[in-house]
Amino acid sequence: MAYSNGYSWRATITFDHTKVPSAQTNFPVLISSTDTHLKTTGNGGVVQSAAGYDIVFFAASDGSGTKLDHEIEAWSATTGAIVAWVRIPTLSSSSDTVIYLFAGNSGISSSQQNVTGVWDSNFKGVFHLADNAASTVVVDSTGIGNGAHSVNTDTKDTTGKVGGGLIFTGASSNWTDLGRASTCAFTANYTLEAWVYADDVASYGEGVISKIPLGAASGFGIVLASSRQSHMGCDTGGYTVRSNGNYSLGVWYHLVARATSNMRYLYLNGVEQTENSNVMPLANTSQGMALGRYYANNNDSSYAFSGILDEIRISNVARSADWITAQYNNQSSPSAFYSLGSWAESGGGGVIIPVFAYQYRQRAN
Repeated sequence: MAYSNGYSWRATITFDHTKVPSAQTNFPVLISSTDTHLKTTGNGGVVQSAAGYDIVFFAASDGSGTKLDHEIEAWSATTGAIVAWVRIPTLSSSSDTVIYLFAGNSGISSSQQNVTGVWDSNFKGVFHLADNAASTVVVDSTGIGNGAHSVNTDTKDTTGKVGGGLIFTGASSNWTDLGRASTCAFTANYTLEAWVYADDVASYGEGVISKIPLGAASGFGIVLASSRQSHMGCDTGGYTVRSNGNYSLGVWYHLVARATSNMRYLYLNGVEQTENSNVMPLANTSQGMALGRYYANNNDSSYAFSGILDEIRISNVARSADWITAQYNNQSSPSAFYSLGSWAESGGGGVIIPVFAYQYRQRAN
């Protein structure tokens, strides 16, 4: 006998409301765990599909209703390790939110993911940078021009902060062209997000994600400056916001650039930075976007980023400060943001306590 959705096993996922500053809607949460139940049956787990198709998420404990939109970034049939993104319709800040992870259904033969449904319509680019080593494109989970972005960092994939990441060497040709001139032609509000792991001190201003032509009087982006401070702004010295302290090499940082019609903000590890809050105009709306350098037609390696980037996101709205903090709390320490409960088999088959461990990741040498 199975649950009402046809699955045989279920585990509870409980989100700690104290890690959510205010209630969030349509919030994409990271589930990053290793659990023996999520192995295939041939490896001692309960997953029936060799491709992991029978791993799903529901809001109801019996699996009734519509399954939650989810994207599986990575999954291992032999270890039960999973990196997934699930859209939570309402994530409470006053009481713990509970959803249910289901697995084990021999009748499932195709993917149950709804990748684009995880990311609301305000996202104009979501790049996990966990693509195949031989790939010459980076995949956009929003589906906007999916797989159409030229990249000069092929065969440079590595372990990122969340799943896979992409290495940038600091060479003038080692950057990723996102295009985005039309879908990211912002006139007022935007949000840029990135996990950044720098391995050298910037010569001038190393572009992380930018819509900043060299020599222009306007632009926006996330930039690491030669003073070893993280900056957001243009390359003319008119940085609108800078971090309150120096960054260190070999450390992962979560950087978010946020703009409203009259203000610019920078968030470092979920905390708003306060230094230099002057307003500047946005970049030319016809300018493209780049990862790993300033977007400019030249070959000056001084403006190219050296290190690893992960989880690049572009939104055409100014995400709230609480949204940004909740994102950081979730992605920096998933095991503190939620707890995975014991597994229960349908039909009163008993409860099994899983082996559970959060996977700590560090840069591959």
